[in-house]
Amino acid sequence: MTPKYEEPMFTPAEMLSATGLAERRIQMWVHRGFFPVAHPGRGVPREYSLAHLCFLAYLQVANDAHIPLAEAAFSAAQLFPFSAILVPAKIRDIIRSWRRPDLAPRLFAIFHDGKDALLVTKKDLNDAWAPLHEGENWGITIDVTNVVVKTMNAAEGILDRRPVRPTGAGERLLP
Repeated sequence: MTPKYEEPMFTPAEMLSATGLAERRIQMWVHRGFFPVAHPGRGVPREYSLAHLCFLAYLQVANDAHIPLAEAAFSAAQLFPFSAILVPAKIRDIIRSWRRPDLAPRLFAIFHDGKDALLVTKKDLNDAWAPLHEGENWGITIDVTNVVVKTMNAAEGILDRRPVRPTGAGERLLP
């Protein structure tokens, strides 16, 4: 079963499994305003969408790379908005071709001095960024394609372990 981008379909336990994050870390991000949740969950179990999973997976990779949380969350919100209509075209292409990562565009987010994320393709990275000369400032590079593909694989694995339910013909990941 293929996850849909903005449809809440993952329980908190499944979200933790798919992202590999600790519940305490996510609660801290929610409390500090770095991970917005649609509803507070009081009396109603929270459910998460693929957009949430991608957002959290990217935020984790950026945070582990020592990008300040505010910058990482801003970049994650730009790349993985919670509305499918706002998803950047290159991210859409990765999501649509995630089963064949060799066909997906290779995208990298580059942070300079922990801020100013720039989204570039692999060709741009090789042509403009790889030949850094001595004395130039280095940036932190995050493989966005890898984050999306790994998250999509984890999400599909979770959905495949669920009991099968009938779905409508011709359902699409993104509109």
